[in-house]
Amino acid sequence: MNLSTWFGNKSAPAGQDKRDLASLATRTDTLVRQHLEAIGGELTGARAELGQLRTLLADAIGKLVTGFGNMNTLTAQQHQIALSIAGSDSAPGEGHVSFEQFVQDTAATLNVFVEA
Repeated sequence: MNLSTWFGNKSAPAGQDKRDLASLATRTDTLVRQHLEAIGGELTGARAELGQLRTLLADAIGKLVTGFGNMNTLTAQQHQIALSIAGSDSAPGEGHVSFEQFVQDTAATLNVFVEA
């Protein structure tokens, strides 16, 4: 069976089948090359975007780690301040205020603002 028979041309001259086959091979090769070039371009673009994403994530992760570290430091400082206020056993007059006195002073200050 030859190409002419496949395409319904039963009266093709001798040698036409070879020319048809060569033409088909050339067109197929051209199409494959075009598709490979298009796919290569898409892959290059995808690789570039992936590189940008990696850079963005590395930067964001670094900033998050730094931010959480700073937050941890501040929380520890606040914790120490709260403990020093709550655990102050110093007698009034030594520059320290008892926790109860602190709460009363704070409530009085807030009342002044609310009543004003």
